[in-house]
Amino acid sequence: MIAERWWPKDGLARAVLLLTLLFMVVVIWLPIADTFWLSLHDAFFLKREWTGLSNYQQLWADTGFWKSLRVSFVYALMVAPATVILSLLLAVLVNAVKNVPLRSALMGFYFFAFIVPLVAVAIFWLFLLQPNEIGLLNNLLAWIGLPTSTWLRHSSTALLSLAIVGVWRHIGYAMVLFVAGIQAIPEVFQEAAAIDGANVWQRLWHITIPLLMPTTAFVTIIMTLSSLMMFTEVFVMTNPKGGPNGETTTVVFNIYEQAFMNHKEGYASAIAAVFFVVIVAIGYVQFRYLRARFEY
Repeated sequence: MIAERWWPKDGLARAVLLLTLLFMVVVIWLPIADTFWLSLHDAFFLKREWTGLSNYQQLWADTGFWKSLRVSFVYALMVAPATVILSLLLAVLVNAVKNVPLRSALMGFYFFAFIVPLVAVAIFWLFLLQPNEIGLLNNLLAWIGLPTSTWLRHSSTALLSLAIVGVWRHIGYAMVLFVAGIQAIPEVFQEAAAIDGANVWQRLWHITIPLLMPTTAFVTIIMTLSSLMMFTEVFVMTNPKGGPNGETTTVVFNIYEQAFMNHKEGYASAIAAVFFVVIVAIGYVQFRYLRARFEY
């Protein structure tokens, strides 16, 4: 019975399934397994020397790793909740537009930021956040009489600046998901609530948001994991990279730095292995909690 359920009878379906499994094993699972194996070695390029758990012992005492972990979590806490809340509000407003071509154009306009290459997005925002008179944002602030900032060059604002870029980039993607979720809600619920005298905000709070919880759970998990793996913005926008004073050095950038700049591939693999376990644990806890909380 189990074999009939999971193993298709059609030959073409079997071939597609086998090729998919082979692709996942070669491209995903073998590299993950090799990363864990490499973390037990002192490695550089093709040379590997067995060191056991020494990389993990070094990792435990490495203040730089713990700081990068803190930076990654702070960044995720800034980006994920803001993206979920703002994209939900934006989705409600866009869905309220009854003109279908206009609504589609608005969705495409917001979604465009997500499909643009991330390097191009980072360079665009790097120009906006220039600390001197070249920076468009500082020019705008000065024009309306507000104080300017050094943005990426100050420890107190560098990570916040990157978080603004992250929210701006992901808000369109999350909005599209929320619009799809809103349109999947049967209209009869909204009509019944309107007949009972519920206004727009009451219908939003008591009908739309509760029925959107499966979509909200998915967006929350995706945004959290995506934020934790942020790298490109740090690499392109910060100077010195990961600065100032390491305030934008995320775990992923730390892995890159150890592997490709310090040539400590074994140690970088140990960081990657630990971070992989952390990300899987966070995703699992979020999934179990949200599934139990919202029963989807």
